[in-house]
Amino acid sequence: MDLKPYIHVRLRLIDKHGEEPLSGENYRVQLYDNDMLEDDFLGEGIPDASGCVDIRFHSGQFSQWGLGEELPDLYFKVLHKGEEIFRSPTAFNANPLIQGDFDVEEGLFINMGSWVVDVESQKEE
Repeated sequence: MDLKPYIHVRLRLIDKHGEEPLSGENYRVQLYDNDMLEDDFLGEGIPDASGCVDIRFHSGQFSQWGLGEELPDLYFKVLHKGEEIFRSPTAFNANPLIQGDFDVEEGLFINMGSWVVDVESQKEE
């Protein structure tokens, strides 16, 4: 039996210029654990109509080969039509018990908050 919990991450994206939620199939958010050697891809999601993205991953996905990493160092990328337009800073040692919540069915929960993305300037480059 696997006793390592799942972690559910939620974030919200807002367009800087229109102050509207970023949503739709043209946008994709990829979540990573920042590591010294190679970052771990944890999952991805598409923003819903309110700009919210939910990504769920198993806590075993970020553990480094027995190096004792207990908490993930989370960051995410926002892609528009496959091109990276935004990268968040890393939230080191993201602790769901401090930055989130625990639900018996959902597991550990981390709310990464709302992020304003400058979509127009990124599309012009």
